[in-house]
Amino acid sequence: MRSLMLGLLASVAVGCGAARSASLTQDYSSFLVLGDSLSDNGNLYAATGGTQPQSPPYFDGRFSDGPVWNEAILAEFAAAGLPAANRAFGGARAVSNPAPGAGGDIVPDLEEQSALLIGRAGAALAAGGRDAVSVWFGANDAFAAIGAADQDARLDAAAARLVDGIGALGAAGAETVLVFTLPDLGRVPRYALGAPDLAPLATEATARFNGALTAGLAGLESPEVRIVEAAPVFDTLLSSDLEGRIPCFLPVTGDALCDDPDERVFFDAVHPSERVHGVIEAEARRALAPAPVPIPAGGILLVTGLGLLAGLRRFRR
Repeated sequence: MRSLMLGLLASVAVGCGAARSASLTQDYSSFLVLGDSLSDNGNLYAATGGTQPQSPPYFDGRFSDGPVWNEAILAEFAAAGLPAANRAFGGARAVSNPAPGAGGDIVPDLEEQSALLIGRAGAALAAGGRDAVSVWFGANDAFAAIGAADQDARLDAAAARLVDGIGALGAAGAETVLVFTLPDLGRVPRYALGAPDLAPLATEATARFNGALTAGLAGLESPEVRIVEAAPVFDTLLSSDLEGRIPCFLPVTGDALCDDPDERVFFDAVHPSERVHGVIEAEARRALAPAPVPIPAGGILLVTGLGLLAGLRRFRR
């Protein structure tokens, strides 16, 4: 089973390499990132003076054992001299948490991150370039809602706030927004292993949030929305290897549970490993790629015929 898991990861890595051959810089004039710990490349770590997350075992302030999914893409844009920025913060929510004095935290949520982005890049967004903005929120809203009496209402509010925020980015000039749905939270170790009695509620919460989000996005006229469906990606990986579901590190206890994070889906109770971030990167690139030009019927027959001939030649050898 472990070899199957590694095989899946390796096959996706090959696909990721193929996706990189056509750089996104050919299609977009900037790449900007908003989100939570699934996208944070060290912002919370810097804001807390290098205390959150604990590094090591976390990698250089990331909530994983290596770089997160967006870093290679950001590096491409920076190398091409194009705007590239990451404003994501671990712990961020779609619905703003109160300020510290009111029982909240120091983390900038969707509204604050968007305001910062528009404040610093608003002129560039409004200039008419083909900007791409990544938005991945909702997990922390869901964690706070799961098991609450008003669970559904909280999830609906979070999805609505996220849709409003994406619409505001479009109004500010962002042409394309890459939106991630949530993976099945009932299958993350926090619930699947740590609180199995809540796992069904976590799965219901995921479906509720994702359904409200996609329905809301369907009503937006601007910006153009590209969606990465996270649940099928994680479901495929989790179905390949039972051991891959066990995380490598438990922040609450400080216990290290493995020394092979590359073979795991999760690095800790909720965050994916570096290898899985590579899978997410491939999905993001695929979602942002231009739509393929349809092949005429005659062309399809030609390609099919050539493929059959090639297969026959290989068989005869």
